[in-house]
Amino acid sequence: MVDGLAHLRQRRGAAYAMAAPAAFRVLVGVLTLAMLLLYRNYFVTDDDVQASINALVYVVLAGSIGVLVAALATPPVTRRIGGWRWIAGLLAGLAVALPVFALPFVQPLLVVAVFCVHIAAQASRSW
Repeated sequence: MVDGLAHLRQRRGAAYAMAAPAAFRVLVGVLTLAMLLLYRNYFVTDDDVQASINALVYVVLAGSIGVLVAALATPPVTRRIGGWRWIAGLLAGLAVALPVFALPFVQPLLVVAVFCVHIAAQASRSW
């Protein structure tokens, strides 16, 4: 562990390449927990657990489509503009998309936010 951290300290590019996916995994984990809580306690106010699960189908579908889009788009885009520019563009887009789509706490907009986050998360792992 110590040797690995020393290696990353000497090679900033490798450290950044390790930090970006780790940060996205934390972000996706927090957003997943928030989404589960919102769909269980905010959008569905009665004790109907099945309604919460049914509503989450769209969230899972949006995340899956986001992963597919990123897997298809990342290789040609990174060949054209480079990996660092692609990641920087995704981070900038996500910095705009999350407040716009996630903060109003409206179900269709949250589904779009999940789509955007999964594109960025998958692309940060794929390049």
